[in-house]
Amino acid sequence: MLSILQIPLRVFTTICFVMGALLVNNSVLPDKVGAVNGLNMAFSGLVRGIAPVSMGSLYAWSVDYGTEHIGFPFDYHLTFYFLALTFWLALCQAVRVPQHMNHMKLK
Repeated sequence: MLSILQIPLRVFTTICFVMGALLVNNSVLPDKVGAVNGLNMAFSGLVRGIAPVSMGSLYAWSVDYGTEHIGFPFDYHLTFYFLALTFWLALCQAVRVPQHMNHMKLK
């Protein structure tokens, strides 16, 4: 059952990665695409390294300290609120993408 649920996740992740690469490629002139893709991959790797450590630490703090001393919403829900906030910020940015990003930028 779990492997069946992984299929849509993998497909959606691949589609998001490709769409992000297309947006990056369409945002710059063709002679700068390589440099911008390099920066994109560098920052993507940086965030993929920082996110698990920071969210894991936040979750550990919220379970250990937040649950006992502060309570809701600083208990174990806190990490999920941060993830939801990140999702909504990304969605707001995605809705505001200009139409000219649908085509390759020309000189």
